[in-house]
Amino acid sequence: MHRLWNRDLAAVLNFRHILNNLRYDGTIPVRFTRVIRIGRIRRQAEDLQEGRRPTQATAVLPLRHTTRFLSIRSSDASSPLSLPRVLVLTDGGIEASLKATALGRQLVKHNLARLETKTWVASKALEMFPPILQKYFINWAFSPQKDKGDEDQSLPWYLRPIDKDNKISKDIPDYVVCSGVSAVPACLYMAKLDPKKVFSVYLGHPAIPFISFDQVVLPKYEANAKMAALGPLARQKNCIITESSLLDPYPLCDENSLAEIIPDTFLSQKDSSDITAVVVGGYSFACRWYSEDAVTLGDNIKRMVNSLNTKLVIVFTERTTPMVKSAIMKSIDSFGDKSDSVAVWDVMSLSSEGTDNTLRKVQQYESLISKAKRVVLTADLDYLTAHAASRRKPVYIAFGGQCRSYLLQFHQWAREVHLTRKLRLDRTKHTKISGDPFSYLGHHARFADGLKLLKVQPIMADVLHEIEAVRAEKVTGKRRKN
Repeated sequence: MHRLWNRDLAAVLNFRHILNNLRYDGTIPVRFTRVIRIGRIRRQAEDLQEGRRPTQATAVLPLRHTTRFLSIRSSDASSPLSLPRVLVLTDGGIEASLKATALGRQLVKHNLARLETKTWVASKALEMFPPILQKYFINWAFSPQKDKGDEDQSLPWYLRPIDKDNKISKDIPDYVVCSGVSAVPACLYMAKLDPKKVFSVYLGHPAIPFISFDQVVLPKYEANAKMAALGPLARQKNCIITESSLLDPYPLCDENSLAEIIPDTFLSQKDSSDITAVVVGGYSFACRWYSEDAVTLGDNIKRMVNSLNTKLVIVFTERTTPMVKSAIMKSIDSFGDKSDSVAVWDVMSLSSEGTDNTLRKVQQYESLISKAKRVVLTADLDYLTAHAASRRKPVYIAFGGQCRSYLLQFHQWAREVHLTRKLRLDRTKHTKISGDPFSYLGHHARFADGLKLLKVQPIMADVLHEIEAVRAEKVTGKRRKN
């Protein structure tokens, strides 16, 4: 009797050993010396021996002295094997939207039905405090009893939407991809709804400790400057440091969406051959330029239209201050008859429907860069510079001499490898036959292939694999095997 009981107990323990060794992807090579013959396990072993297909929804055991793969089928929507639900949180800026949407689309395998975008930031009252105090306040104010429910809820009072979309879906996402310092409180709030399920990813350098997120993705040139003060702690366990910026290898383009931001004359077959996109940023601690410098930029814009006969699309980003906008608009108003050659697009303009327009904004910007013949950017926009170079466009940088810290390092490298050139228009009246009219001084090598040089596809694939593997460890509780 005791011998029979010990045999059954050993069989059960052996079966538990099988389940505990399953990988996150549902398969693992396992070598066993005997087949457990109890209940359904015994029937499955007999099915395999007789060549019949084993029953689904249970473990498939290998035959004696052979190495095969175990597999488990599951219908649970939250399983690592199923397509995840992804929530993209941004502050409404074009840089944050491009970064977060690029990773979000890869996580859902380009199935936009599983992707949700929101522009949620801290309330006016919460913005008065530094980011680290905002984190502690959310931890203190969060109430699981009130915040969890089966129906769509509204945002708590300490969060606010940029547009009118303030509803939280009842389906808690598997991933929360956040970008933009202002969107960090919303990311922390969503991660606390279900800490065991939600996997939070922040793109960029947050203003709070990295431990607040499950994973942080940061380019190397930015990490070297911003994390040097940490000394031996600069290498964070939950930080992925990439060789260059995280870019989308498959842009979301639709030329029809450009009709909302630029005139129809720009899209005609005759006038669409020479369009220059001028993307205007603003002051930052690593690139200090002011409204006085915007007057110089406006003068260059005027010269592009009058002397180079190109059509301009001026893009105001989230960093552009009202004083910079007014200085550039004054230059545009003085064009006279050629004012039709300039179009202005403010990416922070709200949707007329009152819904989140992050995907639409990304689609319009990607289409504009694809349509433009060249791109002019201010030096504070490092991510947009890498983005334009990855689309194989000639890129010209304004105010590059006013950079410091990680921006100085980035732009020096970009010029050395021929990804960018300095914006330097010829002020003389004669027309040069040869050379680059947008950077006339000196002899330039050909623009490099940014798509290959920035390693867009390999970097995205490595980041995607690492994030999915780390989340599988969190959900299953099992360490991955190298």
